[in-house]
Amino acid sequence: MKITNQTLPGLMAGKETFVEIYKQFADAKLREARLTPKLSRPRLIEVRGAWRNDLTRVQEHEPNLSQGLDHFKQAAHLVFWLRRMSPLVEAHDDYDNIADAQGYPLTDSEKSFRKILLPYANEFLAFDFGLQIVRFYENGKQTSTQKINATEIPADYYKTVCHFLKFKTVSPHAINLIYRSLFV
Repeated sequence: MKITNQTLPGLMAGKETFVEIYKQFADAKLREARLTPKLSRPRLIEVRGAWRNDLTRVQEHEPNLSQGLDHFKQAAHLVFWLRRMSPLVEAHDDYDNIADAQGYPLTDSEKSFRKILLPYANEFLAFDFGLQIVRFYENGKQTSTQKINATEIPADYYKTVCHFLKFKTVSPHAINLIYRSLFV
């Protein structure tokens, strides 16, 4: 799924649009490892509500936000709630289907990706979704000094971030700083 200038407004627009955008993202991402996501719609709706409440609260209490919250803060708060609510409830293994004959063997990149996804699927999806949103806006800036591609971020970096998201308390403010540090 490609992030566009309509992604953030679409996520804000309504529950159904929010659910559909995240579903498309999760499906596209997990397909890269030959997995099919099963998402909890009620949890996704809760994510949207908590995220919007956070954005409203921060906007009201930050006097220096004449332009509103930037994409870093919006994405960071979204990641916080996606990780916390864990909307991915299952990742079905398309490779291991006993009803079918065994298909093509997994590639090395699929195996490598699964090593991150299997223990940290919700954390990876949340962090990468936010990163793709931030990257879209940063790469679109005329003055952007560094354009970053997800492929430039080592798998070990993702694994470390996902570990912290899963087992430590990582605030939206910390996630905001992580994203900003990737675009210095």
